[in-house]
Amino acid sequence: FQLLKRGLRFAELHWQPSTGNPREDIKRAFVRVETVLGTRYRERRDGETRREYINTIQQTTHQDAQLTRLLQIYERAIYKGDVSQERANEARTIATNIIRQGSRVPKSITE
Repeated sequence: FQLLKRGLRFAELHWQPSTGNPREDIKRAFVRVETVLGTRYRERRDGETRREYINTIQQTTHQDAQLTRLLQIYERAIYKGDVSQERANEARTIATNIIRQGSRVPKSITE
């Protein structure tokens, strides 16, 4: 049963079909990346904004601009209501790319 649960979790993180709701797709893409970053580096701390968290991860790991772009798409969707299917597709693609690039990421960060 545990193996099945792990397999389902792996699939949820590595594959994200469109729901037909661009705002939800963007949110889900960001949560997927945040989940993976939490496992690879560290989880986001209480009181730490998503922007602060991503900035810390980037400074520590020298991740490329994909994280910044995903954060921009997420913030525009959540705070400005600026949502489109094109941006949702871009967010899903970026999330998948970041997750697949895991081998380039150190396993832990301590601060």
